[in-house]
Amino acid sequence: MTQSPRSRGDGAAAQAEVAAASRLFVASSRNVPVRIGTSAAMAIAAASVPAGLVYVVENEITYLAFPPAGDAVVMLGGGYALSGLRSLSWLQDRDLVYWGDIDTHGFAILNRLRQAFPHARSMLMDRATLLDHGTQWVREPKQLNAALPLLDGSEAALYRDLVEDVLGPSVRLEQERVSFAAIERALLPGAPSPARACPPRAVAHEPLPERRHD
Repeated sequence: MTQSPRSRGDGAAAQAEVAAASRLFVASSRNVPVRIGTSAAMAIAAASVPAGLVYVVENEITYLAFPPAGDAVVMLGGGYALSGLRSLSWLQDRDLVYWGDIDTHGFAILNRLRQAFPHARSMLMDRATLLDHGTQWVREPKQLNAALPLLDGSEAALYRDLVEDVLGPSVRLEQERVSFAAIERALLPGAPSPARACPPRAVAHEPLPERRHD
């Protein structure tokens, strides 16, 4: 059966995608973060990856700019689309870290990830990070107010403060607005979570600009 030019083109593109993804997995053995974003790379990832630590990030900008983190894999969750990770059973055996926006939907996405992977922990989604970046806050266009039973105590307290506007109206800190220095500190081996040590407190801020939640 003769393939159409379009079919041949699609096949060649898919092969190139698989080849590129394969090179990334080879790179992981040299302690270079592997970035998995394409469908072909996800297909390879389904067979497990040679890394003990997996970071799942919410937004593409952060995914592309993620700094080197040793023997780690960086995966683009894409917001609520991260439900597609459920099929990657090997994640149950990895140290799994989720980093999303500090807003009501970011915590909802974290809660959804824990439905499949209860051991997942959050990074830079704590009160200290939020307060340290007060000048970077924007307004969350449409907040969520739902039960999120899989958040831990500090996450749940911050989520409730966001819902109730304790810190200001519809406060939101997008992950791409977090300083690079803060990211590098969070990636240090054994870095503590500042959320455990920072008590709730209200901070007065000027009205926030609106920004869509992708």
